Amino acid sequence: MKEKRKQQATMPITRNQASSNSESEEGVLQRLMRVVANLHHEEELKRAVEREAKLSEELLINPFKDSQDPRVHLQAFQTQVYISGGNDLLSFKLFLGTLKGVTMRWFSGL
Repeated sequence: MKEKRKQQATMPITRNQASSNSESEEGVLQRLMRVVANLHHEEELKRAVEREAKLSEELLINPFKDSQDPRVHLQAFQTQVYISGGNDLLSFKLFLGTLKGVTMRWFSGL
């Protein structure tokens, strides 16, 4: 029994044990880096949303008319988005806004 106590008393303290009560400098640095990365990501998302809103305001896309050739409408839509510097996600969001009535019901049923 005395021998066990002696071994426990002389066992080295590991880094994890030493920092369990107080956060190590490395832990603080890692946490700070995560916070900075999250802020950077949020800032990028904010800029993307602002850019998307600006592009959607600039685009003048006529709604699809039932008498119109759907391929012509789609080609005109894609051209407008491309010229304005939009991307696929913006195209998808805006395209739904060009569909009305029967066409929208048909598209929603796909």
